[in-house]
Amino acid sequence: MQFISTIRKNGNLLIVLIIFVIGVQYSNIGLTQEALKTEIEHSDPLELDATDSNAIPQRAFQKWEYPFPCFIGDEDSVNPNGAGEKLRGLIYIKVPKTAGSTLSGINLRIAIENTPNKTASLTNGGEGFYRVRCAETHRHIRPRILDVSNRNKKYTFLWTFVRNPTSQFLSQFFHFSVSRKGRSPNHESLMHYVGTQFTTTNYPQLNFINTRKFKKSKDGMSIDGDANQIVQTILNDYDFIGVTERFDESLVALRLLLGLNAGDILYLPSKVGGEYDDGAYEHKCVRIMPKVTTRSMDKYLSSAEWYNRNEITFLLHKAANKSLDLTIQNIGQDEFNEALAEHKYLMSLINDRCASKAIFPCSKDGKRQVNKSEHDCYFWDSGCGYPCINQVYAEQVKAAKTQHIVKSVHDSFEGGDCPSKRESLKMRKESRGRGQN
Repeated sequence: MQFISTIRKNGNLLIVLIIFVIGVQYSNIGLTQEALKTEIEHSDPLELDATDSNAIPQRAFQKWEYPFPCFIGDEDSVNPNGAGEKLRGLIYIKVPKTAGSTLSGINLRIAIENTPNKTASLTNGGEGFYRVRCAETHRHIRPRILDVSNRNKKYTFLWTFVRNPTSQFLSQFFHFSVSRKGRSPNHESLMHYVGTQFTTTNYPQLNFINTRKFKKSKDGMSIDGDANQIVQTILNDYDFIGVTERFDESLVALRLLLGLNAGDILYLPSKVGGEYDDGAYEHKCVRIMPKVTTRSMDKYLSSAEWYNRNEITFLLHKAANKSLDLTIQNIGQDEFNEALAEHKYLMSLINDRCASKAIFPCSKDGKRQVNKSEHDCYFWDSGCGYPCINQVYAEQVKAAKTQHIVKSVHDSFEGGDCPSKRESLKMRKESRGRGQN
């Protein structure tokens, strides 16, 4: 009776404590909710009813069963690193406006941190870009150019992220058309951009994610073929597909599939709405305009025509979300939850200590500072702040707050064959001609 009375007297305090604990447990996902907020604000709900969940294509991605795919090479041979059977390493397919620059930095970080004797490959007096590292791809290179359908799956880990089609397209429109080209953010400009992106030779997201050729209608309004079969083929071709709207969950799943350390997937977001891009476009800093839509724009983006155009991409997005759920179940919910909690804890430290110190190619007031950022970023605005991230993580390892396993040569294919410099330069020239910044 006395215990019940105490609870009643302190009921308000108890409720506050419960809310606080829940808030700490589920809302603190590093920088993702704030810095990537503009990346997902127009997304449709991901929840699926039981019928849809069972009907859509799906796949539980499996833990990597081979030695870590590390094939050492320098910058001339690492990226691009061959095609088809010659392809090696961590093959990240960078899809425009799916948090791709942030993910490129993470792919680079995984490659660098899992390079045996990596400290011997540092340049620029101990900082700057790691020219010698595990083979990987981090630029906008389409999988058909890399001929990933004919890759050796023992020597390559193929992964990407997919995003809600409406959210992704708006981000693309505001970045490339409004911010860079200076077009007005209105319905007319949006429809003009739609006309340039949905063509017989182009299709948002699918052009980068799809590993095989597909036939488009003459007006670019749709893609021929069975949608379920196309999406299932994509799922089967990849070793992992993450979901931008579930960014940190996806990264933790990726970590557990590849057997990575917690420090391998730490990051600072590359681009934030209202700030500046990477300074590469015309060698100037372009302010990323916030995505503010009109009623007529919203009406079109919720119309039957829009959904028909993006039928396969919407289905792929749902399939990737369902597959992430299955992958987590396959890993084991307890193991996943523990790793996710560890990731959130480390990301909170990165946010507090590194966000204000990171040096990006463009400053907060739009001044280009590449000469400074090249010592703080892996590549343009990818992996920025890594010296601070490394320091924070090292402190946590030393304090036994997190476990770190040192990779040895025997854990990978280190020393494996990379393509020749001539082959790499040829691939790079082709990617520049067909890729997208």
